[in-house]
Amino acid sequence: PIPCVPWQSQTSGQYQRRVHGRAYVPKQAEIGSRSLKYATDMMALICHSIEKNISRIANKESSLQYKTEPMEAATRLAKSMGKNSRKPPVPGFESYYKNAYVIQEIREHKKIVAELCAACRETESLIVFDHKLYPASFLYDKLSNSFKDTIRALIKTKEKSMIQRPSVMLAHLTHVINAYMVVDKLAR
Repeated sequence: PIPCVPWQSQTSGQYQRRVHGRAYVPKQAEIGSRSLKYATDMMALICHSIEKNISRIANKESSLQYKTEPMEAATRLAKSMGKNSRKPPVPGFESYYKNAYVIQEIREHKKIVAELCAACRETESLIVFDHKLYPASFLYDKLSNSFKDTIRALIKTKEKSMIQRPSVMLAHLTHVINAYMVVDKLAR
């Protein structure tokens, strides 16, 4: 039995809980619960930012996929040559983009995801008041739910008359999976 000092067992008529062998007053409990809420909100914000960047990566890679298909490249080559029957200016011209900003944006989104995943990976556990939080597990749970929601949204269409072609669904699903694989590699 732990000896109990009268002020530890009761303060202004309220029962005191014991945490880690010490009593705390209600003000400490209030501050602790606010701190815990703040910490979980920050982890949720990090996870939301990762989810948002993953969807941006997948969408931008999907938009680039169609530019590298043979018919699209041939059409762009034909337009660039015009009515003149001259040769393309450089080898590989059909896959050259005048505005390569999309590729740069994909790199930036991947960099953001890498930094956020590194923060979750490096912080093994976080003790807030009387709770122990695991950022990597929190991230895993949030992203697994986000992945399930993304798959459901991809399958469902808003209008019943509009049917998405399986090849389009497969292409977008491939890019979504590749984006989540980036997170899987970084979060380990």
